Amino acid sequence: MSAPRFPLGQAFPHEGFVQAAIERYFLGKGFQLESGSSHADLECVHPERGERWVVEAKGQAAAVGVDFHTGLGQILQRMESPE
Repeated sequence: MSAPRFPLGQAFPHEGFVQAAIERYFLGKGFQLESGSSHADLECVHPERGERWVVEAKGQAAAVGVDFHTGLGQILQRMESPE
């Protein structure tokens, strides 16, 4: 699971809570977490299907639209693979 690197902690509704929840979800679906391959909050791949997810976690925010666009921008700027 994610290391305690979240300034607001891992309580609901902060980013640490969201990060831990998405990790549990993907692990429960048989995905393997990858580390060190990018700066995304979560990267995982399903070993049998090859399905890959790159996720940027965001917690509660005053400007949800801004955080949504920031998250998309962070993922798109870091994409290296055409897939």
